[in-house]
Amino acid sequence: MPGRRSLIIGRVMSIRFAKLMAAVCLLLAAWGLTLLREGESPVWAPPSGNPGPARILQFYASVGAVLPGEKALICYGVENARSVRISPWMAGVIPSPNRCLEVFPDHTTHYTILAEGYDGGVVARSLILPVEAEPPGPAPLLDFASSARENSGFHRVENLWRVLPKT
Repeated sequence: MPGRRSLIIGRVMSIRFAKLMAAVCLLLAAWGLTLLREGESPVWAPPSGNPGPARILQFYASVGAVLPGEKALICYGVENARSVRISPWMAGVIPSPNRCLEVFPDHTTHYTILAEGYDGGVVARSLILPVEAEPPGPAPLLDFASSARENSGFHRVENLWRVLPKT
């Protein structure tokens, strides 16, 4: 009975497809929950009582200067802040007493932090992270010559090279 066999194969394939789709749905649901847990905008409950004005406890770069594209850390700490922003925009900025974020600047950058308190007041602080030019490499070799001479049983080696002058 070829018709019955086709029907059984069709049902088995349907069941396998349904199981596959259920697994995909579970994976997507788990991924969505992970995104919610790792979201950039957590909800902050205001502190009880009168928290006072927002304060910037610290705002600094981990290094004094970097080469283009090198990593540096921008670190900050705030208290009594309802919201915090760093300009130029950086992902992951949240009210925290001690937090550092990675940056890879290509040019000297002026960073500004703004902390807004629960009382509506805003405080700001700035820093500049200099990006220095690449250090010059060694001067290119223009010419090289070497000679060896024997004099009274001793071997004397002379090396001569010229380099291009720096411009």
